[in-house]
Amino acid sequence: MEPNTLPIHYAELEAVFARTLGNGTRALAVASAVGGEGATTLARALAERAAASGKRTLLVDLNLEHPSLHRHYALGRSDWSPEATPDRQAILPSDVEGLCVLPAPTQVSEHWGFRDPATLRATLERWLVQFDRVVVDTSPLTRRNRRNVPADTVCGACRKTLLVVLAARTPESQLVEARQMLDAAGAEITGAVLNDRHLPGLASELMRETRRLDHLAQPADLSRPYPARSNSTRVASSAGSGPTRSRQAAQAASAAASRSTPPCATSVWASC
Repeated sequence: MEPNTLPIHYAELEAVFARTLGNGTRALAVASAVGGEGATTLARALAERAAASGKRTLLVDLNLEHPSLHRHYALGRSDWSPEATPDRQAILPSDVEGLCVLPAPTQVSEHWGFRDPATLRATLERWLVQFDRVVVDTSPLTRRNRRNVPADTVCGACRKTLLVVLAARTPESQLVEARQMLDAAGAEITGAVLNDRHLPGLASELMRETRRLDHLAQPADLSRPYPARSNSTRVASSAGSGPTRSRQAAQAASAAASRSTPPCATSVWASC
């Protein structure tokens, strides 16, 4: 399994899908406050999940800061714009049944339609005539430059937005700024997904707890006063081979947890 891939059969993805594309949402923008939070991975997985459910699905790459969908699906890019209907020629079938991809355009600064909410909305309506579901991967909301398609404008055109937050990494100030930008653009935040990629997993937590218990089980130094120990400490120290057994049990549980942990972040749904 390649890095940054979220399989469509994971329960966490299913929970997000059931509340968005699986619940009648036809157009969905997937955004984040800053880059590297996992928005592209989630957009790709949701689009593939929608296609697997029998919906004709279009995945659009408007993340001009880091366009990557054309590489993932081994497709070419072209110079398309929302002002002209030839964008249909840029829509390419992928190797996933029922899923078409519109790779990021090669030029943006010359096409003002990418910055006009009404033009983007008309383009989206045109796509929805051909497809049942449209998923748009956007640039980070707080990253604006002339080469980017403004993410808040895209989210406003889609109306429904899924906001991805990287736990312990996304600055609160930028998250607040992103929320204000979405509100100003008229985008509805249908929910948030917490990417816990950098949080300790079950395996590391089990090993940390084992090391703590081993420390508590060390024999007391009777040559100096020692505070009274709790019942849990006495049980651990009198167990003889208890620390060894607890370490072995934790290592076995750690291995099992590692095998069952997704290769990328677990997504946790939170309504906004």
